[in-house]
Amino acid sequence: MLYADENIPLKIVQRLRSEGYAVTYVPRSLPDREILAKALAENALILTYDSDFSSMVLDEGRPTAGIIVIRISFRVPVEDEAQIIVEMLRRYSDKLFGACCFLSETVADIRHPLF
Repeated sequence: MLYADENIPLKIVQRLRSEGYAVTYVPRSLPDREILAKALAENALILTYDSDFSSMVLDEGRPTAGIIVIRISFRVPVEDEAQIIVEMLRRYSDKLFGACCFLSETVADIRHPLF
C-alpha cells in the first residue's frame, strides 16, 4: 500500500494504480506526524516530495513503514517521473519497508534508520 502525499500529481497516482498498486491520497488537513503514524499502522509506504518525513525518521528516530522522497527534476515530464517511480518500486520493493528512499532520475538512495 502507498500513501500519496498531497503534493503528488494525480497522473502519478493514476499510473501507480494502473500498475496494480493500492494508492491512497493523504488529506491536506493531517499533520505530517499523524500521516507517518497512520502509514506505519497500515504498513504503507509514503510517497512525497516533502523532506520533513525523512527528517522525522532519520533525525528524530521515528519509526516508519517506509518513505520515498522524490528528488526528480521538475523538468522531467510527469509521465516519465511516474515511470521512474514504477521502475524503482519494481526493482527495490523488498528493500523499501522501514527505510527512507531518496529517488532521483538516476539513483535510488535507500537509507535505513539507525535506532
